[in-house]
Amino acid sequence: REQPDTRAFVKAFSGDSRHVLDYLARDVFDAVPADMRQFMLRTSILDTLSAELCDWVLESSGSASMLSEIEQANLFLVPVHESRRIYRYHHLFARMLQRELELVDPDAVPRLHARASVWFEEDGHVGPAVTHAIASRDVERASDLVTLHARDYWSSGRIQTLERWL
Repeated sequence: REQPDTRAFVKAFSGDSRHVLDYLARDVFDAVPADMRQFMLRTSILDTLSAELCDWVLESSGSASMLSEIEQANLFLVPVHESRRIYRYHHLFARMLQRELELVDPDAVPRLHARASVWFEEDGHVGPAVTHAIASRDVERASDLVTLHARDYWSSGRIQTLERWL
């Protein structure tokens, strides 16, 4: 409403809009209980969330009930599968959470990514394992994973994925 040209504003609108991020941070996130805020911040590094993955990454238990509480509170958590075992945060909300995590606990980010990488590797998901290893800034681990799986990716035509990793 406060924009001189509302059509141009809507057309140029993106999730990086200061107004949207301010709203999510101030009016939504700040009203969430501290334990839920902490959970959401630390799991925001994940593209998809399951109770098992969250428990592993956070080195805790109780993620299933926390995910259920977050979903029931309508806090931008979207079930990816109808079984309601796999979720994702709405991309705008996830972006806000990730920025907040970088501000309040930047040292946790690589640690959380490293744990996620191990979980995905053990679960047989090479792509996310490599992506999280790269995000954890563990060049040696990322290199080892890419080297181990490069031939399979090359022979199956996933060359762009290899290029992105490299």
